Amino acid sequence: MAGQLCLPVSPRLSSVKPLKPHFGNIQVGICVAIQRSNGRIHLVVVTEVKTQNAWVTVEWVEKGVKKAKRLI
Repeated sequence: MAGQLCLPVSPRLSSVKPLKPHFGNIQVGICVAIQRSNGRIHLVVVTEVKTQNAWVTVEWVEKGVKKAKRLI
């Protein structure tokens, strides 16, 4: 993820929606905003897309530590 540029998120973060089995334009390498279960919003980079399993893997850096999450 080093050197990855993420564009600023639109001020309307309420429009962030959960992923559905149809991924639309989600591709490896793009930057998206996700909302965690605790309400925090992270800019993340998509690192893997598995349309047949209906999930994506994303990564971000939090307090200097690289984190990853699989989103269903």
